[in-house]
Amino acid sequence: MAGQAELVVDAQALLGEGPHWDHKAARLYWVNIEGKQLRSYDPNTKDEKIYTFDKKISAVVPAAGGGWILALQDGVIPVQRK
Repeated sequence: MAGQAELVVDAQALLGEGPHWDHKAARLYWVNIEGKQLRSYDPNTKDEKIYTFDKKISAVVPAAGGGWILALQDGVIPVQRK
């Protein structure tokens, strides 16, 4: 069965990367590297959250104890969710 691509968020990111599906939260996480943003999208509610940082982010994954592990331009750090 062929799927149909659909634009659900018009983020206008210059460099969007690192999509990660969090099956527990049922959210898609990805980063806007040039915008220094972690973005989160819930396809069920169409809710999008945007978290902005002082440094470029290249990847994100949920941390086992809550929050995220972020790969920033100068290292990997844990971050608690707000």
